[in-house]
Amino acid sequence: MAVHSIAQEVQDSSEWKPITHSEKRMIMLTTDTSRIDSLLGQVKIYLDSTVMYCDTAILYDEARMKAYGNVAIVQKDTTEIFSDTLYYDSRTNIAELIGQVVLQNKDETLVTERLIYNLNTDIGTYDSGASVRKNNIELTSQLGTYYVNRGLAVFSEKVRVVDSSFVLWTDSLQYNMNQERATFYGPTRVNQEEADIYATGGFYIIPEKAAKFVGSAQYLKDTISASAESIFYDGNTKEVILQENAKFRSGSSYGKAIQIVYNEIKQSSVLTGEAYFKTEAREVDADVIEYHAEDDSFSTRGRTFFEEGDQTLEADEMTKRPEDDYMTISGNVVLRDTVQKMLLKSEILKSYDSSGVSKAFNENSRPILLYYQGADTLYLAADTLISDEVVDTLGDNRILDAVGTVKLYQPSFQSHSGTFHYSSRDSIFLFADRPLIWVDSTQFSADTIHIMMEDNQAKKMLLFGNSMIISQSLHTVFDQIKGRDMVVWLNNGQLDSLLVEGNAESIYFLKDDQEAYIGADKTQCSQIKFRFEEGELKEIHTLNQPVSTFIPMQQINLQEMVLDGFRWHITKRPLDKRDLTDYDP
Repeated sequence: MAVHSIAQEVQDSSEWKPITHSEKRMIMLTTDTSRIDSLLGQVKIYLDSTVMYCDTAILYDEARMKAYGNVAIVQKDTTEIFSDTLYYDSRTNIAELIGQVVLQNKDETLVTERLIYNLNTDIGTYDSGASVRKNNIELTSQLGTYYVNRGLAVFSEKVRVVDSSFVLWTDSLQYNMNQERATFYGPTRVNQEEADIYATGGFYIIPEKAAKFVGSAQYLKDTISASAESIFYDGNTKEVILQENAKFRSGSSYGKAIQIVYNEIKQSSVLTGEAYFKTEAREVDADVIEYHAEDDSFSTRGRTFFEEGDQTLEADEMTKRPEDDYMTISGNVVLRDTVQKMLLKSEILKSYDSSGVSKAFNENSRPILLYYQGADTLYLAADTLISDEVVDTLGDNRILDAVGTVKLYQPSFQSHSGTFHYSSRDSIFLFADRPLIWVDSTQFSADTIHIMMEDNQAKKMLLFGNSMIISQSLHTVFDQIKGRDMVVWLNNGQLDSLLVEGNAESIYFLKDDQEAYIGADKTQCSQIKFRFEEGELKEIHTLNQPVSTFIPMQQINLQEMVLDGFRWHITKRPLDKRDLTDYDP
């Protein structure tokens, strides 16, 4: 900024007025071409509504003046300017003040070493550095222009604004004294309560502690770093709003969204629009994510994608409240486990942090679980599905429990029971509470049933208590086996062999070579062993004093040819995966 000394350069003007003055003593020196007046003691210069004071002044041709010693300018009873020395030209009405310059306008104070002041426009400029104060605010810069009547100042080069709550550095700044609003241009840094904000433009409204930063805006505090196209800051609510391409990082946590709102007091972040959040333990995608760093709680809204370890999760909403030991996931929940090759569909899922337990249930339908191990998919549905992971000296053990009308469907076998239990350590399915199992045309029932799985296929069944097997040959013809306990071996989804232990009874219908029924064999003993080929009975071995009776078909009443406890529950058998739940698996 070029500032010219009016002591050396004067612009011509045809409408200038001679300087009017008063003093204690005057010495006048005249020549043929000029006049010099020396004014001594209590000098006053009168310029319309402006009065200048000094100890000594020298007038050149009644147009130019140099004043020194306690120089003061009083303008319209509102603006006062003090300095050691003053140069003034009445033809331009511009004053140059030098040495300890102080401009006072109401509650605004400017301090500099050199000031050019236009008394026509009430505009002051400086190029040697200055400070401006109003209330508790101080602004400093190397260059500046002060518009007194407008209450506006423009600063450039090494600009700094200091308030009790912040410090601002920038290249160029415009300050509205009335609004106490600083608008800055160029690289800018703001330090406020241990937080630093960087930008290339924006504004700061000091009384409201509100600011906007634009152009590669960044926010840094402690371990938190954030960036966006623009950043809004509210010092009263302690909220930082990152807008457009918003990103933040805190330690190992990282988030991004269209907008991020961070509350410094609550240490909470709300990510809105294509929101993504990642920690060491989890990854979340959603429309809206709300995260609280203090207690590691969070919630989501809109379709949410969550990744933790080997599991991925989709839902409409997730909530983890500080007071709860669980996370609630709701709305079209889909959970995938790539290691266990498992998929869960549910309306509601609760995941408990401390125990590692997850509970799936629905309000209007039933959750369903899909296992993809082996050639065939296994489908399991119940009123409630509960999973747990136990880690001990033997390693990891995934446990699954199902409660309430448990149904299982797989092409090789199906089931219906009150409860179900599975352990990945031994790959055993445990059915209880009136369990029913179907393999091909055969129904198995007992107090409890264990199924040993291999490659997602049932290989062996253990029936305990009130065990019964019913196999339907024709609509009203049923082969029946009953006993206390049973062991069943399966091969490719068909019966291979069977051992009945304790109070064994059987009714088996026999055929001739033309596949016509000839009668039934009714046997009782303590133990019976059966051997099958391709699902057809080939051998029966009875032990410990068997009692066998053959009954010809002519003498058989099929409705009465049943063992005690006979129940054919074919209506409970799921014939398709869609029989398990209202979901489309």
